[in-house]
Amino acid sequence: MLDFLNYKFSDAALVLALTAGAIFVFQVIYYFTVYGTFLSFFRRKNKQSKKENAVSSLYGDTKGVSVVIVTNNNADALRECLIQLLEQDYPLFEVVVVNENSSDDTEFILYVLQENYPSLKVINLGQNANKFESNKFSVAIGIRSAKFDYVLLTDVSCQPKSYDWLEHMMKPLNENGKIKFVTGICLREKSSGAAGMLEKHDETTSYINLISYTLLGNPYTSCGMNMCYDKNFLIKNGCFISQYSNNCNQEDYLVHRYANRKNTAVVVDNDSFLYLPAYSSFKGFYRCKFASSLSHKALAWQDKILLSIFPVLSFLFYINLILLFIFGFPWQYIAASVVIKWILHMIFYKKCMGKFYPEKYWIWSPLAEIFFYFFNFAVRIKVLFFRKRQKKIRWD
Repeated sequence: MLDFLNYKFSDAALVLALTAGAIFVFQVIYYFTVYGTFLSFFRRKNKQSKKENAVSSLYGDTKGVSVVIVTNNNADALRECLIQLLEQDYPLFEVVVVNENSSDDTEFILYVLQENYPSLKVINLGQNANKFESNKFSVAIGIRSAKFDYVLLTDVSCQPKSYDWLEHMMKPLNENGKIKFVTGICLREKSSGAAGMLEKHDETTSYINLISYTLLGNPYTSCGMNMCYDKNFLIKNGCFISQYSNNCNQEDYLVHRYANRKNTAVVVDNDSFLYLPAYSSFKGFYRCKFASSLSHKALAWQDKILLSIFPVLSFLFYINLILLFIFGFPWQYIAASVVIKWILHMIFYKKCMGKFYPEKYWIWSPLAEIFFYFFNFAVRIKVLFFRKRQKKIRWD
């Protein structure tokens, strides 16, 4: 019954076992370095009481901010979004809406809201004013029309759940004049079934990487739908001019070029989160992943390697175990290795996912990880063969 304890390694099995062991050790180091950085940052934030945060913001050097939104035939979403934004409890702000020739009730809604909210500024673009595939030209117009020195870019579909959202997003800028980038978090509402579990796993993984690498001194991207910039810094560095013809809508290109440890801040307070509607179908999630992969083509090769090395080695770990089983390696050792990896993975995802979601999505995280080996590979293959079309990438 315990014959597996007396197993004698063949040369091939020994090489595979040592390779699998080395990969496992690397994974453990990665979990404690990257995921540990993410968790320790949240622990430090949790030690600050809400009272202390409010006092520091109230008596700090309050800077004005212009929230820039681009809309095109999104009247219903715009109405809900603007009411939440215009009621923010922050002393110096305006909301700049760039209307890309909408043919629905957008113009009427904006007119009514302007009558009641003097902090709302509307820019109506005429027909075919934006001839580019993305909305970056319209975003640039909104940025240059902003009256304050800081701009916060968001999307018409995003909504804050708190009236202190702006206060939290501006807190790093009010406390430190050297900050040029402030990245927040934008989450999707809960989806049902297996699709919801996969989406939340992917969303958590993305934010773990974004936040951890930023804190470790390598901010490679941002959450483009909840991002605050220094306006003059943006204009000085092109204000997305080089990306006008790009068909992806994320505003994260300047970050990996100009952001660093000293000029970048991350905001993770619950009141600073923005929320997007849940995906209507798994197809919508696929489209979003495809658009995100297109954005990542612009990243530096070092960042691409950093983002790929952990999933690639994790995949090779399983391949090594399969090969060991084929070579007659005792299944008891293989099963034990898988169980230990899954337990470690679930422990870290339980702690990380708990920062965003109350649901127990972490239970299925090992299976989700295996699914994304193949899903992300398929998406990246399609991106390699993607050619420009006269059609915008859809995000929903």
